[in-house]
Amino acid sequence: MNSPEAHRSRMRVLYAIAPLRIGLLTGGLLMLVMLASLFVANRLPALESLAGLRNDICRAAFGLVMLIPVFFFLSHPRRMFASALFGWSIFALGYDFAGMYFSNLFTALGRTPFEVLILGLVFYGVVAAVSWVTWMVLAVSHEPAVPAARHIHTSHHHR
Repeated sequence: MNSPEAHRSRMRVLYAIAPLRIGLLTGGLLMLVMLASLFVANRLPALESLAGLRNDICRAAFGLVMLIPVFFFLSHPRRMFASALFGWSIFALGYDFAGMYFSNLFTALGRTPFEVLILGLVFYGVVAAVSWVTWMVLAVSHEPAVPAARHIHTSHHHR
């Protein structure tokens, strides 16, 4: 039987784990874009003449995937940051493992896995903060601008 309480309970669980699911999706896609770009850059010498275009396409794909948690949780900054934290941590771990296979990866890109982790967390932290401030400003702007009523007490005044 599907009671309304069971349905609400399932919906609460899905709502609660949504940041983890989106974070897992984002982290997996970020690793996929990274591995694809490393494969193309290192294993397809025929595309070396188009290196600039190849790198721009990879950056664009990476940037779009990075924005997945932002778009999913734009009005929920805490959930956005939690999702992004999970996804970016997965990516940073994958970047660390990729550096074991591609020996000069960290030197070529100029970033250690820890630096990559921190850069991503700072980026997502700023985006979440901007999102929160924006939603607060919008919430306040929709409130009527009526001053609070002032109560004057007519208690004993000393003359």
